[in-house]
Amino acid sequence: MSNYTIKDIARIAGVGVTTVSRVINNSYGVSDKTRRKVMEVIEKCKYIPNSNAKNLKQVTSQIICIIVKGIFNPFFSDLVIELQKSVETKGYIPLVSYIDESENEIRYASQLIKEKKAMGIIFLGGSAVDREDELQKLNSPCVYATSNASGCNVLGVSSVSIDDKLEAKGAVSYLLELGHKDILIMGGAIYQKDLIYSRYKGVLEAYEERGLFFDKENMYLESKFSCEAAYENIYKFLKQKKWITAVFAMSDIMAIGIVKCAIDNGLKVPEDISVIGFDGIEQAKFYNPTITTIKQPSGDIAKKSVELLIKSIRNKKFSQHLTLPGKLIKGNSVRLISHQKSLLT
Repeated sequence: MSNYTIKDIARIAGVGVTTVSRVINNSYGVSDKTRRKVMEVIEKCKYIPNSNAKNLKQVTSQIICIIVKGIFNPFFSDLVIELQKSVETKGYIPLVSYIDESENEIRYASQLIKEKKAMGIIFLGGSAVDREDELQKLNSPCVYATSNASGCNVLGVSSVSIDDKLEAKGAVSYLLELGHKDILIMGGAIYQKDLIYSRYKGVLEAYEERGLFFDKENMYLESKFSCEAAYENIYKFLKQKKWITAVFAMSDIMAIGIVKCAIDNGLKVPEDISVIGFDGIEQAKFYNPTITTIKQPSGDIAKKSVELLIKSIRNKKFSQHLTLPGKLIKGNSVRLISHQKSLLT
């Protein structure tokens, strides 16, 4: 039997552990060229992953499925690695699947439970809001990682998240305290009371506590959570020449796209426009300028999510919802301003 680990395969192939995991699980987000290279290394090393389809029938009682909703979010990539480590440490086998933002994660979970006989599900990027009927039918222990599901009254459904409203409020309050009042907010569609809605409510509270009005019609910019989408949307906004001094992006990957677009169009960050993100991904720390952000405790979220899921596996009636603290990480993308108009005007 091969003594190679998934880390060895990643090192030899010159890719990340997440990429190897995606190849093994036949998931999205890997080019054909990279997939072939990884498979060649796997075959050469005679590596047999625990979650390989050849062995699933023999180990179905130990499988925990991790469903990642959103293919292009680096924060999820980092969190998946932490989740896999935590699952394996507990003696279970992680099976990772990636789906598009528009797909129904509960329906997808139902298929996996039937096909793989999984013991439980960890949802990463989904929402339990108004989904009680679907989750009742799913009838499987599950945990929403990064999304608060405390409003869901279904036994066996737990969640681990930060307080999205509080942390978003903190991000915008930080900008307001530095003299910014005309702040553009970039986030997802506000359809239901999910984490995007909670972060938006935090924005409103930050303004209202200071007796200010937030103009959603002109200052909320909807975007997908990707660098490319953020770049395209902020480019269109900047062409309108609206008066802003700062942007709060609901993800770091959005923030990076915004900064890149601003610089490409002759603006300086933070001299002309300040930008603050959300998540605390590694790329934000190494981008130039370093991105000021609200960091989510990904390691703790992963560890607690797995612990709660295993408790639910052992006791089908167990449910718990944990809220962990975020942290403001100050970078070089935000500055103190005077009460003069932004250079965008």
